[in-house]
Parts: sequence; structure tokens; C-alpha cells
Amino acid sequence: MSQGMKNPISSILASMSAQPYGWALGVFIAFRVFAFAYFNGNYIDSDQCVLAQQAEDFSRGLYYSPYFYGQGYNLSIEALLASPLIQLGLNPLWALPLVTAALSALPWVLFSQIPTKPQHQAWILLSSFLWPISYTQISLMPRGFVQGIALASIGLFAFTKGVRWRWTIFTFLSCAALLANPNSALLLAAALPFVLKVLKPRDLLPVALGLLPAAGLIGALHSWSSELATFWVHGNPNLSWTWTVAIENLSALPQRLQHLIWLPGWAGLALSLVVLTWLLIRFQAHHVGLFLLLVLLASMGSAKLTDGTANIFYSYGRFFLAIPPALAFAFAVGHAETKFSFHPLWLPLSAAYAFGLWHFSSIRHFGNVYCPVMVYHRATFQDHAREVLQASESSDCIIIGNHWVIEAGSQGFGLLEDLPPSFRPVYERRLFELLPLLDKSCDEILLLDIELDKRPEVRKHSDLIWTEIPSALGTLYQIRTNREKTLRELLQILQLTSPNWDGNN
Repeated sequence: MSQGMKNPISSILASMSAQPYGWALGVFIAFRVFAFAYFNGNYIDSDQCVLAQQAEDFSRGLYYSPYFYGQGYNLSIEALLASPLIQLGLNPLWALPLVTAALSALPWVLFSQIPTKPQHQAWILLSSFLWPISYTQISLMPRGFVQGIALASIGLFAFTKGVRWRWTIFTFLSCAALLANPNSALLLAAALPFVLKVLKPRDLLPVALGLLPAAGLIGALHSWSSELATFWVHGNPNLSWTWTVAIENLSALPQRLQHLIWLPGWAGLALSLVVLTWLLIRFQAHHVGLFLLLVLLASMGSAKLTDGTANIFYSYGRFFLAIPPALAFAFAVGHAETKFSFHPLWLPLSAAYAFGLWHFSSIRHFGNVYCPVMVYHRATFQDHAREVLQASESSDCIIIGNHWVIEAGSQGFGLLEDLPPSFRPVYERRLFELLPLLDKSCDEILLLDIELDKRPEVRKHSDLIWTEIPSALGTLYQIRTNREKTLRELLQILQLTSPNWDGNN
């Protein structure tokens, strides 16, 4: 290598050695920006359309409880944080994933501030690259999965930094994190040995002061949710514990943790455990690692862990999203036995990681129909929304029957185009919008359905006049009535009712 080549490289290496955290932060931010632009910039799905609709409502001052959207869990923190961005003019379907991306990065940035050595700070950030692309993808999806982890991370950061009233803040945010999403329990489990080590009798009063507002929040949410329980599409998470479920989950452990290990099967899981054990020992945080492992094994008896498929958008991995930041926290509060040097190989490795995200971020990996969420390329999503707009110009409302667009059609399309009221009545999450319209006169609706051939009696009903509209979505149906009918009566004829709102069903 020529002297001219050596000098710039030596200068770069010297700079990286002198300022490892600055370089690590630059790599971390650059990758996160790329991941958001490429992954969130290309894909959207039906579940995040529900949260985006919440964010749109919040931005207009309609602060319905999260339970109004059919869920007995999920505090909709992502939607709340996205609402100011929407007020500034950002579309909800962009504002929401932007908030999620920020929340998913927050634990790494906060925990990187805990160590005092720049080398260790750099390591915390770069340890986010230890995990497969599939983990990064899950953490970027707006679902409510990252909100609890973010809350717990803020509490832990305040605690370790010794801010005023740290016990009160940590206690309250820990309770809120568990309310937001139970997966934050794994992060709190990793922190518990450290927290108990510094607990003194005088700290019990600040802990109690943190529990009081948490109890008030729990009571308020319980009172609020009791009024809406009959309208939930999804109730509270099934956290019941049984030996049968534990044996089932443990026997399929590599599959449950497939989005956290690089190689498939038991061999990949074993290798991952060896590497992580070595890292925990190196950072003298093996007690934290042991406690985390015990809590992880104990969680295997939860029936909720079996809810989902291997599909990246609706997977087992969402329940273990807290494991990587939990280990990052263990590294942060631990102390390496030897100096950890920032190595320039992180740059090509992060580039390879970005290539992996590009390679695996393909619709072929997710499925392009119900799986059980509708995954869209954003461009296709926009095209379909325009088609529905054109077909619904004279309609009183749009009904999503047995069609694969599900919430992407009933809630997402309306966030892009100015559509008539849109509902998926059999599985509607916004009953507060549907119920007032049920008994109003309805002259024409646009129906999206792909299973009408299974209900010939519906097509032959004497009171309905059908017009078929070819579309990339399949045939759309304009339905008019030859005598006055309410929306409830139309839905009953179409056999698209739900016990949640139709007592006759």
C-alpha cells in the first residue's frame, strides 16, 4: 500500500480510536435512517393502520381510550406521540412509523450514556448489530410492541443516572411499561439484580410514591375498560401459566426465538447462548444474565407466547423484543475486565447488515394476502385507495366484508383519500364510529368482498340492485336498494353482522 493511501486510513483509524462513541453513534444513526427509509418507506400493513387511525383521531382532539379501538391492552403511546406530527402536516401513515423507529432506538441511545468509558458507550450502540435483520424489522413495526420497552428504558436511565426522585420515577415508569406491553418484563427482569443491590430502607417511601400514581392509572384504565369490554376485538393478553404450554414452548424454543438467533434450530440457539454468555462474563454481568434467563424460561408457560406465526409481521419474536435491550443494559451497568477497542470492521459489518435488510425486506417473505395481516407495498396501497375512491363517489359508506384488505381497507385507505365512512363490520375496531350510523337510512354502499359466491342468497335478494366494478382488488360491488333501508338492515342482508353490535345475530 502506498504511503499516500496509508495516511488517510491511519488518520481515520486514529480518529475512530480517539472518538469511538462519535463514530459508533454515526454508524448507528446512519443505519437507523436507512432502515426507516427502506423498510418503513416501502411497507405498510393492516395492523398499523389501526394505530394510524388512532393517531389521526388524537390529532383532531378526539382522545378516545385505546380500548375504543377494540383492544383490552396497548396504551397507544405511539399514536399519542404521532399526533403532534400529524398536526404539523405529516400523514398518519408516516408519522406513526417515525415515532416507532425513534422509540425502538431510544433504549440503545439511553443505555449507551450509562458507562463512563467511550469504548463501552460505543459497544452498547454497536451491540444492536448483534441481532438478526428479522429483529430489526419487528422493532420498526408500529404495533405497540416497543412502547413498554421505551418507558422502562427511560425509567432505568433516570435511575442509573441518579436523577432526583429516581426511585419514584423508576417505579412509576416500570408499572406503566408493564401496562403498555407485558414484553417489558424481560427488560425489568434484567435490571432487577442491579436495582435490588442498591435498595435501602429509606428508598421504600419514594417507591411507594411511585406506586400511588401507578395504582391510580391502573384503576382509571380498569374503570374505563370495564365500560367497553363487550366491544373488544382483542381482550387482555392471555397471561395464564400452564405446564402444558411451558412444555410446548420449550420443545419449540428455537422457533419461538427464531428472530433473535442467526442460525436456525437448536445449534443456532446453543451458539447464541455461548456468545452471549461470554459477553456477559466479559462485562461482569453474569448475575444479570442468569436472572434474565430464569425469567425467560419461566415465561415459557404463558399461553400468550403461542399466539402468532413465524411471519415476521405477526410473530413469536414480538414477545422477546426486550431481550436485546435487556442485555445492552447488562453491558452498560457491568464493567469489562479489559479495554474494549472500537474496531473499524464495524463499518463494513454495518454495511453488510444494511444489505441484509435490503435483501430480506421483500414482500415474498411476508406474503401478499392475509397472513394474518395485510402487508402492502406503499405504492400499491396508494393505488388501491384511489380505486376505492373512484368507485365510491356516490356511496354513503364503504363496507369491507370477507376481503383480504381488512383494516388496511377499512381504516388505512381513508387516511390517504377522502373516502366515505369505511367499516369492517364483522370485526370493526371503531364501534364508536359505526354504532351511530347503523339505524340511519342508507341508499348506496360500496362493498369489497371476495366470498359472495359462497352466499348466493345474498346476490339474489330482491331488495338489492348490484353493479360490479372490475378492480385490482377484485370485483367491487355498488349496492343500491329499491326500498328504504338502514345500514343495519343492509348488513343483516349481506350477512356481515357481529354479536358486538347486532343483538339479533
